[in-house]
Amino acid sequence: MNSKISTNVIIPLCDHIYMAVERKKQGIDVKNVLLWDIRRYYPAEYDTGLYALRCVKERFHVKLEEDEAGFIALHIVNAQMNLKQKTVHEITTVMQEIETIVRMTCKIRLDAESVYYHRFITHLKFFAERMFSGKTYEDQEVAALAEVIRAQYQEAYQCGRKIADFIGDKYQYTLSEEEILYLSIHIARIVSVSRKPRP
Repeated sequence: MNSKISTNVIIPLCDHIYMAVERKKQGIDVKNVLLWDIRRYYPAEYDTGLYALRCVKERFHVKLEEDEAGFIALHIVNAQMNLKQKTVHEITTVMQEIETIVRMTCKIRLDAESVYYHRFITHLKFFAERMFSGKTYEDQEVAALAEVIRAQYQEAYQCGRKIADFIGDKYQYTLSEEEILYLSIHIARIVSVSRKPRP
């Protein structure tokens, strides 16, 4: 995976896979309501989950449903961030909410294949992680460019402010001006790519 993963994941992940195999033997399938979002927000972790399903089939001759790849991916994300499973779910929800605000405010359809989209999603992951751990982000370099960013990316900055208001109201978390500016830059990039005519 090319990233640090906490060894604390081993026992809960083994336990989850064991229970998934036992449920399947009894004909019980559990739906993963976040599957679509997991595929989109955590593609490497999801691919690892699919690999795990192939290993389970080869070793135990039990074919688990794709939903389980999503659950395994969440365990991996949890181990990377070293957070509780509930928080991983909350982080994914915040990412969904922010993406929806961007789509609705800027009236665009996001290009999920764009490199800027992937950077935006990565930024949202770290932002949500900071938010739930109560940390704020400050960068004097970006702060110094505040006026330029506000002038050059007006629509994106207004969208960033709308996200800040939403996060403040729902989660009682105050975004620093630097966080809003960084968010604005990412929004401006994905909006620009999404509005380009496609060949």
